[in-house]
Order: sequence, then structure tokens, then C-alpha cells
Amino acid sequence: MFPRLIDRMEKKKVQILAPLVAVVCLLAFVAFEGCERKPDESVLQGSGGNASNQVYVSRTEDPAYSKALKDQVAQQKRTAMALAKIKRQMDDLKERARAKLGKDATEEQIKAELDGNPAKYAGWKLLVDAYAKANAKMEKELADVRGIVRRRIEKEAADQKAVAEGKATAVPVASK
Repeated sequence: MFPRLIDRMEKKKVQILAPLVAVVCLLAFVAFEGCERKPDESVLQGSGGNASNQVYVSRTEDPAYSKALKDQVAQQKRTAMALAKIKRQMDDLKERARAKLGKDATEEQIKAELDGNPAKYAGWKLLVDAYAKANAKMEKELADVRGIVRRRIEKEAADQKAVAEGKATAVPVASK
């Protein structure tokens, strides 16, 4: 009797805690969604800086940054498409090997069959090499994007500081 009662109580806890956790996460997301440090309106009017020293205080408004990110995304899409094409070709060869070995064949057996019979599965080694290169390229592209974002965040902080100190003026934010 007590084990059943304990099981029912544990189920009730899950039934109560799961929606509660979801609501807390949603509230945290809503609370921090719009959190962006906005510069003072008097600073935006240009307190002492000249027009030639205008800076973007928000990286989302910087057209050079936006273009760099769009270019990186386009490159990542091309690499991902190439990776997917290679993966499909590899899966086709794996299916051929699985058909020869039987449905109960393990991944290790299939790989051994593919590696052991290069004449029967032409192109397997090339596909493995191409997949490794494409995967490395994807990792490099991700690292490049992280670097772009990191450098722009650092520049944004420096620009906001320069505007606050009056050494530069903020580029007026375009209304949307």
C-alpha cells in the first residue's frame, strides 16, 4: 500500500513541477528578452562629439556587422549542404554494405566491410576524407562567427564608453 502511495505522490510532484518549471522559464525569457543597455537620450544627441566620429552603440544597427554575419551564414549554409550531400552518399554505400551483410549487421561490421573492400565500394575512402574536411571547415566557420561576434561586442562596449565620455557621438537609430 505504501509503495503505491509513494508512486502516486511522485507522479503528482512531476505533474505539478513540470508546468511550474515551464512557467518560470517563460517568465525568465520574457524578463530578459528586451534587456539591452540603452544609451542616455542626451548622449545620443551628441554631447560634444563631432559628426565625423560617429559610432554604432548597438551592433544590430551596424550594417558592416550585419553584412559580415549574413555572409558567414550563407557560407555555413553552403558547407552544410555539401556536408549533407556527402552524408547521403555515405549512407547509400552503408545501405549497400548492410544489404550484403544482412539486417542484423552492426555499424562496426558495416564499416569494416566498407573499409575492407575498396573495389566493391568505390569512393568510400574519398567520401570519408571529404566528410572530415567539410566537418573541419564547418568547425572553422563556427569559430570565425564566434570571433566576429566577440570582436563586435568588444567594439560595441568601447563605442558605448566613448559616447558616454563624449569622445564620439552615436549614429542615430533608424526607425523601423
